[in-house]
Amino acid sequence: DIRKYELPTFLASAKTDRTFYLKGQDAEVVISAEYLFGKPVLGAVVRVEHSDTYQQPRLVARGIANPGGQFKLRVSTAPLHAQLADNRDLRFTDGYYTVSITDPTTRRTESAGFAVRATTQGLHLNWIAGRHKGFGYVSATLADGSPAECAITIVEEEGATQTVTTNRYGLARVTFKD
Repeated sequence: DIRKYELPTFLASAKTDRTFYLKGQDAEVVISAEYLFGKPVLGAVVRVEHSDTYQQPRLVARGIANPGGQFKLRVSTAPLHAQLADNRDLRFTDGYYTVSITDPTTRRTESAGFAVRATTQGLHLNWIAGRHKGFGYVSATLADGSPAECAITIVEEEGATQTVTTNRYGLARVTFKD
């Protein structure tokens, strides 16, 4: 279907309350429809679908935005955490959603997307081996991928411990005594 491109008259957006969710936490999502001149789209019709790579999109919610142009939605993370429980090699998994908002006065539709990340751990640590024996690096990131500044205590095989502090990039150099 080929049609003439028309500039959007309003913006559709979706924002989750967190960047990742631990077990037992559900996502609170605020979906907004706002005209380019800043006023809310009154009576905006909202449709939210879950997109799975191997299946057809599934309708999650539909409704009418409030007078402020917002539609609030709670998304259960239980199915994502079940996927994590089934595959212990995964640290996190994402659920992808598509939002379609229709302006009732013009019948034009705009779309937005959002992802919900479920994780078993809020902090992810990775070991990066150095090019020479006796040192390496540890990286610390939050489950959303942002670097984490933190103190990490490392217990060596002989029982000796050392504490390193990651920098603003989430990296710390670790040196081992021979």
